[in-house]
Amino acid sequence: LHFDQSKSNNIITYKRFDNYINLNFKKNDTTERQKQNYSVQVLTQNSNSIKSDKNILVYRIDMKNIRELFVTLSDSTHDLRFTWLRDKRPDIKLMKNSKYAVNLKAGEVNEFTLKTLDQYQNKIHYIGVSAITATEQTTRSNVIYANFSMIMFSPQCLYWTGIKWAPDGIIIGSKTTENNIHCQTNHSSLFSSFFYTLPDVVDIIEGINHSDSIINNMVCLITVLVIFLIYTTLFIWSKHQDKKDVSRGEIVILHDNYPGEDEVYLVTVYTGDFADAGTTANVCLQLHGNISSSRVHWLYNSNCDVLQRFNDDWFIVFTPKSLGEFKSIHIWHDNYGNKPNWYCKRIEVTDVRKKKKWNFNVEKWFTILNSIENIEHSIFIGTANDWRIKAIDDVRLTIREEYLWASVFIRHPRSLITRCQKLSRIICLLFSTMNLGGENYWPKLFRKK
Repeated sequence: LHFDQSKSNNIITYKRFDNYINLNFKKNDTTERQKQNYSVQVLTQNSNSIKSDKNILVYRIDMKNIRELFVTLSDSTHDLRFTWLRDKRPDIKLMKNSKYAVNLKAGEVNEFTLKTLDQYQNKIHYIGVSAITATEQTTRSNVIYANFSMIMFSPQCLYWTGIKWAPDGIIIGSKTTENNIHCQTNHSSLFSSFFYTLPDVVDIIEGINHSDSIINNMVCLITVLVIFLIYTTLFIWSKHQDKKDVSRGEIVILHDNYPGEDEVYLVTVYTGDFADAGTTANVCLQLHGNISSSRVHWLYNSNCDVLQRFNDDWFIVFTPKSLGEFKSIHIWHDNYGNKPNWYCKRIEVTDVRKKKKWNFNVEKWFTILNSIENIEHSIFIGTANDWRIKAIDDVRLTIREEYLWASVFIRHPRSLITRCQKLSRIICLLFSTMNLGGENYWPKLFRKK
């Protein structure tokens, strides 16, 4: 359009046109060509169906964000069959059915434009390529492979709405090739395009085809057996520890509570994670509030040892009346046993009825080996570093519970997931990663051959 600038300086904007405008976007020189070379074995007519299914090159494609798919097959050394199926993985029966598959002549360039309706975009689509069955009998030393090249990409035409790039009102034209995107639109805007490149082929059936011989995969077999041996050993150990965690995780009602007392307090004692932080001594505790003080209570559990390293023990204490606001706690032990030294990290006291909590940061050794420390301490509530200690404890608990590998060995006794379950998740994750790694490795090696 030409405007005479001498008559008018106004800008005229055309938003709609009667016919489509053709836009052509050329591929950048820096864009990588997606042409890949593949090989499939040419089988004979008497080959069994399992072996035939293994020799089908399969792409599994999620068409959710793909409007059109362009596929180009060329440089084939043998006649091929090509199919595109929805919610059906190609097998040898479907590949031989002319309703689903088309035959491709050797040496020809075949281009396919695959479009899907909106109601089928959430479905899984499959592309399959196989070699047409050979008429002559082949032997192990005379295996024939059909080599071919394939380019697969999904172009996108977009326009700028003022907020984001959108595909509405702009369609992909019929002149689109691997190096040029043809777009058609009937309105003006800022336009752009891009190539959506599909990932490399990953097909489990093909992976099995290369892994079906144990003799040729002794290293893989030994690796799997060693992993299973380690898993079995750790599983037996984890089962034993899970049984111990049942006792460690229970809430202990202290045996020295008196009947008839109805004020309930939950005392949580956290033992540090230093070496030999747990104790064999008998530990006693007394609570002091602004109204009253509790009796002396012995922190004891008849089912298992308490106050062990990197553990927290929960005790129920009853009192005849409310103790009020807590000011301090008095705690000590009798230095009994072969490892009486104890490192107490902190103690939490919760009024169960009022749902109020008091935190006492102890951070002390209860020992007579050091002149600075003692086996008896009085701890007062409230310090300047409460928030910092609480943050560090939260980080440690997160690592203990959510770090999968470490949680097998340092699992919290009250965790909802057992050690055996965590260990089984690890072995599933490990073998899944190995399997996917093998599936990505074999097709590349196969193409090199």
